[in-house]
Amino acid sequence: MNTRILVITGVLAYLLGSIPFGVIFGHLFKGVDVRNGGSKHMGALNTWRMVGFLPAVLVAFGDMGKALVAIEIARTLDPTGWAMPVAGAMVVVGHCWPIYVGFRGGMGIASGIAMIFYLAPLAALVMVAIWGVWVAILRHFPRSQAAIALTAPFVLWVFKSPPQVLLLGTLAGGVIFVRHIPEIRREAFTMGLK
Repeated sequence: MNTRILVITGVLAYLLGSIPFGVIFGHLFKGVDVRNGGSKHMGALNTWRMVGFLPAVLVAFGDMGKALVAIEIARTLDPTGWAMPVAGAMVVVGHCWPIYVGFRGGMGIASGIAMIFYLAPLAALVMVAIWGVWVAILRHFPRSQAAIALTAPFVLWVFKSPPQVLLLGTLAGGVIFVRHIPEIRREAFTMGLK
């Protein structure tokens, strides 16, 4: 495994992940920073709340697309596939903590699920179904998203995914889980005040 390739892949993936499509389309369509309202995130859902449906669709495609480009860069630079988990984790890190806009980003869900659908579509469909169960049980989006991030590696393992994909799911899922911790704490604090 070439350490230099891993570093290059990680840096490129992070820079790609940092492209703030929500901020860009929020400014283009309504002249607003979507992070100043709603959930205060730059993902597609908050863009829909703040700006509208069409910009939200563009943000979703952008966030998914940058993850897939990162995966393909990793595959090109390292045909063994071991750079792919690094790219997967770092593109999500970039989306969650983007260097271009003060490290205030999104939650990483669109980028994460796009990679899993691309690399393990059947496992991804099962994850969507499991996520629906988590939503029904937990009745809270951040907690259910954190739960599916932790569930993803197990589902990939059950479907006998290649070790590189399993590691990608574990690393990217771990990043998404960590990103959701402040949301879960905030919600718990708010409930405690009621």
